[in-house]
This record gives sequence, C-alpha cells and structure tokens, in this order.
Amino acid sequence: MPEAKAILSAAESAIIEAAKLQQAAKKEKEAAAELFAEAEAADPAKIRADAYQETQRVRAALEKLLREKDMELQKWRALARGKTPPKAPDLLELEEKRALEIRYWKSESQARGDRIKELERLLTAEKEDHEAVKARMADIQSINGQLEQDAVELNLTLDHLEEENLRLGERIREVNVNAHQTMAEAAPLAAGAPQSFWTWLRKAKSSASSMAEMGRVFVHGNSPFTEGQMDKIFTEAGCDRSPDGRSARIVVVGVEGFSTAYLDGLIRGKDTPKIWTQELALAALATGDDPLVTCPLTVLRELGKVHPAITYLMQLGFEWPVLPAEQESDVLIIGSFSAEQSPLTIMGYHVGEEYPRGLARRSRLAKIYSNRLAFSADYPADRKREWGSPCTPQRLKEIALQICRNIGRNQGRKGLRLACLHWEQDLAWLKSKFYTGKADFVWPG
Repeated sequence: MPEAKAILSAAESAIIEAAKLQQAAKKEKEAAAELFAEAEAADPAKIRADAYQETQRVRAALEKLLREKDMELQKWRALARGKTPPKAPDLLELEEKRALEIRYWKSESQARGDRIKELERLLTAEKEDHEAVKARMADIQSINGQLEQDAVELNLTLDHLEEENLRLGERIREVNVNAHQTMAEAAPLAAGAPQSFWTWLRKAKSSASSMAEMGRVFVHGNSPFTEGQMDKIFTEAGCDRSPDGRSARIVVVGVEGFSTAYLDGLIRGKDTPKIWTQELALAALATGDDPLVTCPLTVLRELGKVHPAITYLMQLGFEWPVLPAEQESDVLIIGSFSAEQSPLTIMGYHVGEEYPRGLARRSRLAKIYSNRLAFSADYPADRKREWGSPCTPQRLKEIALQICRNIGRNQGRKGLRLACLHWEQDLAWLKSKFYTGKADFVWPG
C-alpha cells in the first residue's frame, strides 16, 4: 500500500511537470510567432534568418522533451493502474502523431518563409517604382524648365509683333493720309466722276486693312492720271504690281488709252480680275477696303455711265433671265395676230406641233441674233432700239426675254405644253451658244 501511494504520487508529479512543459512549449510557440512578426516588420534579411533558425532549434528541443515526458507519463500511469508500460506498437503510434505535428510546423514555417520572400519581392518592386517615379519627376521638371524658357521667348516674340503692328498701323495711316492728299489733288482731274461718288468717299470710313493686301495691280489706260503716275502711287503704297497684267487680281482702267480687245480678254478669261476706275483705286487706298464691295451699287453704276471703259464693260453682259418670267408678254402667241408682232414671228421663228425640228428653230434664232431685224410697219420705234445691234449682248438679252415672257404667260395652258417645251429647249440652247463665257460678265462683278 505505501508502495502504491508512492507510485501514484510520482505519477501525479510527472503529470504536473508535463503540464508545465506543455505550457512552456505554448509560450515558446508564441515567442516564435512574435519573432516572425518582428522579422516581417523589421524587414532586414539577417533578423529573419536568425529568427527562423532559433524557431527551428526551440521547436526541435521542445518536441524531443515532449516525447520523453510523454513516455514517462505513460509509464507512470500504467504503473499507477497496475498495468505494464506501453508496448512498442503504442510507441509507434505516438511517434506518428508527433511526426504529423512536426510536418505541420515545418509546413507552417515554410509558408512563413514564403511570405517573407514575397514581402522582400514587393519591397524590391516598390523601390524600383520609387526610382521610376523619381526619374519621371526629373523629366517633368526638365520639361517645365523648357516650357518656361519657351514662354519667355514667346513673350518676347509677342512684344516684337506688337511693335511691328504699331509700326504697320503708323504706315497705314501715313498711306491713308497720302491717299487723301493725292485724291484731293486729283479731284480737279477727275471732275468727270459723279458727285454721288465723292459724297460717298468723304463719308467712307478707313479700316485697318490696306490695298496692298488685295493682290497684284495692273494699270491700263490714262486719265485722270497717266499710267506712270498711278504706278508710282501704288509703289509708294506698297502694292505688288503685275508687269503685264496676266497675274493681276486688280486692273485699274483709265478714261483714255484703253483697249477694248484687252477688256474683252479679261472678262473671257478663266479668272476675271476686279476692274476699277482710277477713282475707285484712290478710294481703296484711302479706306483700305474694296470699293466694289463698300460703295453702293447705284453710285457704281453712275460712275460707270461716265467712264467709257466701264460703259463698254456694262454693255458686254447681262443677267440671264430666270424661268418662269411673270411678266406680260409682248410676243404674239402662235396663231394670234396683231399689229405689234415681234421680230421673232416676223422672221419666221415658230414653235409647237407644226415646228417639231429643233435644228430648224435654232437656225432661225441664230439668224435673228446675227442679222438685221425685220419689224412690222407699226412696231414702235423705241421698242426697235431695245433690240440692239446684231451679235450684241443687247440683242441676245431681248431674244431671251421675249421667249421667257412667252413661257411665263403660257405655262399650264391647254394645248401649249409642247410649245412651252420648245421655248425652254431653245432658251437653253441660246444660253450655251451665245451667253456662257461671252455675255455673262456683269460689272462690277
């Protein structure tokens, strides 16, 4: 009995000591976890390596001690119960359990090691990103420096342009003053210009532009100034002159010494230039604007009537009438007769079912356009003059107007649909044959 009590007391002491060892092992595990946390926070590689080695050493010692104490505890428990100590198979099972625990802790240690390596990789990547950001910031600072330098140069350029603009403004004002003086000197010579033109010019406002910006200039004809005088005026104003007129955008025509053949060539060319009188050129120098745009059309027409060259140009063309012309017709409808028959009817031009051949009708129109007209005995004399001379725009205009009036009066009337169709076809032929490129220039353009 005393021996049994001694065995039981020894077993209880062993159990207490094993519990203490388990508690110590738990504390060691917690200390190892703290070491890992400190290693992750501190980051240096040496601390992490030392912590890992110390953890492995402590774990191995604890596992060995636990195995020994567990065997001793099993032994004392068996003795206390009157049994024999555990046999070899029980020890193998115990060893397997310990081996599982060891593998678990090794796996946990490996995972923590991998985590530490991942932290190291992230830290390296962050350092590389930081270096890239620093390099980009240096580039941005360099670009900002260049932009600041460019801004300084741009401000200097703007200052220079403002100075040039001021000088140019002074030059334009000088040219305008000189132009006004020249115009005043030329007023007695240009007495032929209507008073309405000079009234408009006195009230016209000067702009910031100049005639030099409008294109190359060519002078053709004399009076009130000679060609040489006008060339000198344009040269002093800084205008670019055309030596032969071929590349001119503006042609200034005098009252005398102009060539109608040259004027015909201008309006028949591909790009017709602006055609000014010398008075209009002086107005452009004074105001800086195109007088054909700023001067009222009524004033331009009054000026053209007293200027031989412009009068000639105004007679060369007209605006083609638009269909239908809503006017009273003074051309007889086919089949009706009156004392006031037009030359179209008198000279054999007819339309409708009895005259279907377009070639015959147009041949008759060509003769009316190019030959002396025949009128009825009681045809008004003032109406005869409206027909103009053969092969002139006035003759073509009157023929076109007569046909348009017939169409406008008879469109939609029963039985005259074919007649209206013939008139429209013949009118289109007249336009393509005698008008386009020949009589379609209308001054001032």
